[in-house]
Amino acid sequence: MNQDILVCLEANEDELHPSSLELLGKAVELTQPCGGSIYGIVMRDTRKLLNDLRGLPLQKVFVCRSCHTYDAQECAEAVVECVRQVDPSVLLIPGTCFGRSIAPRIAVACRTGLTADCTELERTGDGGLIQIRPAFGGNIMAKIVTDHTRPQMATVRPGVMLPCAREGDRMPELCTLSGESKGRVRLLDIQPVKRAAGIAAQKVLVAAGRGVKKKEDLRMLNDLAERLGGSLACSRALVEKGFLPHEKQIGLSGATVCPDLLLTFGISGSVQFQAGIRRAKKIIAINCNPNAKIFDVAHIPICGDMYEILPKLIERLKGVERKGSDNAGLPLVGEKIDF
Repeated sequence: MNQDILVCLEANEDELHPSSLELLGKAVELTQPCGGSIYGIVMRDTRKLLNDLRGLPLQKVFVCRSCHTYDAQECAEAVVECVRQVDPSVLLIPGTCFGRSIAPRIAVACRTGLTADCTELERTGDGGLIQIRPAFGGNIMAKIVTDHTRPQMATVRPGVMLPCAREGDRMPELCTLSGESKGRVRLLDIQPVKRAAGIAAQKVLVAAGRGVKKKEDLRMLNDLAERLGGSLACSRALVEKGFLPHEKQIGLSGATVCPDLLLTFGISGSVQFQAGIRRAKKIIAINCNPNAKIFDVAHIPICGDMYEILPKLIERLKGVERKGSDNAGLPLVGEKIDF
């Protein structure tokens, strides 16, 4: 039985979107139990973009030159044509706006199942794809399989998987998909929009949760974040209260982050929140509930009242700053602080 994997490669201007590299990294892992080759499909064919494929673990890449406008229906039809040629066992699509717009169309055309917004993927020895995502409000992690139809389709949330490493200088074989543009959109020009770096790009984050009693109390947390050279973030609870905008939210319905240092205050640690911090390198969690789920993933769990601990942390940082530390705040990690 064919065990090949087809990956939809999304382009960001003239280079691959980070989610594409993450899917390739997972595809390499998924081929380990039962073998199979990895194929890709890309909707643009600029020289710079195609050169960005160099060194990636791709056997062959299908290029669709007629889909340069990123019309959802056109792109979906191109992927369906590619599926018919490759006949893959697994089809992976990034869970971006683009991926979410084409995935349902592809699933209907291929008459197969689709699991959306997966946070983890596993594979059985016989090629079955175990698609894992939160369900029932995030209270459980559901394991979903597609037993009877192929390809096994999944969209994967960006930022939850490790990107693929490039090896060597080998270029995959390039194949052109036939077909002409049938879309009603004609591309006239491309003007890149510069966006401010969000919390996903921060190396240090201070995250606030339901334990924050008043909006004014966020000033202390923001002060701590600034002294650490980072940014303030939050859980879904504070967005729903109107304390902070959605752009500051961590979790499945917010941003996936991978900071070097994450401090959480008053966050219980739901499945949705944990899915957004899986790649954080160091997590310090402060919560007054000894049974808080956040302690299961924290590297340094601190059980206590954030309103007692937070002022002491800020005072300690002020002391470090007065001594002229070149890396204010970070010596706290690994130091003993009496609360």
